[in-house]
Amino acid sequence: MNKQRILLVEDDDEIAAVLKAYLEKAQFCVEHAENGVIALDRFRMTQPQLVILDVRMPGWQVLTALRQSENTPIIMLTDDDDYIDKLSSLGTSANEHIVKPFNLAEVVVRTEAILRRTTHDNEQHVILSSRSIEINLARHRVRIRPTNLEIAQWLTMTEFRLLTQFVREPERVYSRDELIETCMLKGNTLPRTVDSHISKLRRKLEEAGAANLLKSVRGFGYRLGEKKWLKDSANN
Repeated sequence: MNKQRILLVEDDDEIAAVLKAYLEKAQFCVEHAENGVIALDRFRMTQPQLVILDVRMPGWQVLTALRQSENTPIIMLTDDDDYIDKLSSLGTSANEHIVKPFNLAEVVVRTEAILRRTTHDNEQHVILSSRSIEINLARHRVRIRPTNLEIAQWLTMTEFRLLTQFVREPERVYSRDELIETCMLKGNTLPRTVDSHISKLRRKLEEAGAANLLKSVRGFGYRLGEKKWLKDSANN
């Protein structure tokens, strides 16, 4: 299995060592850089899928340099909320901000969520398919089998993301918190909001002739009750 690469830019060796070990335990390949100059050099050499960057090196200069030519997702570590405002005023943005002292598990969860989102965004050549559903990501189309009914126009963006997530890994049970991380817009989304979205999506699928696809797993969350196939859109 090819591990996803993370560049950790942190000048505190103790924090870096603990965070690196925790991320590696979560099956990431982590490269540590102790200052901005080394960080930019190692970024060019390793081309990581994500950067975790301490804002006080000053990390905002590294962020600015990366954003001039790269769209790699970046998590900023800061112990001061004012730095977030400063970055915004400079017109420079990170994908996430985590304020110190942070929970190590939270860093891993956010890292996994961002990488899932960006990986999915880069899968535009893939058609996701199950026995009853075919999703064309590039064309934003959802086709129900065997009726060939197109239903994307009926779905909200959140419903489309939820359905895509379920078809991508249909045998996996997703908790409400996981669905919030991967499919919801940023904000104070409550777990019960997921239930509402699922209920509306389930009703739309049933109206299109695809009933009983979304399964509730008591006490945990939801899954799709079908297997999937992956197809290359060039062959369709």
